[in-house]
Amino acid sequence: MEEFLNYKLKYIKPMIIIGVCFILLNFLLPIFNIKISQFASSMLSIWGLILIVMGVAKYCMFKNESIAKYYKINENDERNTIIRGRASYLTFVFSTLALAFLTILFIALDYKIVYMLTAGLLAVQYVLFFVLIKYYGKKY
Repeated sequence: MEEFLNYKLKYIKPMIIIGVCFILLNFLLPIFNIKISQFASSMLSIWGLILIVMGVAKYCMFKNESIAKYYKINENDERNTIIRGRASYLTFVFSTLALAFLTILFIALDYKIVYMLTAGLLAVQYVLFFVLIKYYGKKY
């Protein structure tokens, strides 16, 4: 159980630290006379708060032993593992098709930088997919 908690809690500290950094960055940029738009300023504050609240909520949730035990059982349950695998694959297929469609659309509209970005992201997604298949195939 302790290993499970350590695994879950190791992502919470960076989440909270990044959230605090976003909020600090929002307040420090005007001090150093770096101008950012009101939208960017709002986004830094909002995402900082979201990350902090999510981190604190997860920390409180996994520190409760009965809740942590419930999540550990559900995470290792074979049925839930199959459901997660199928949902992940369908999400991958959908995002691949969406990126392919957007790439074709941006090529047709002659948005060179945007279609290069979407095509690059599509290529990275495929490379990462095959690298992870090979990695997990050897690991398990």
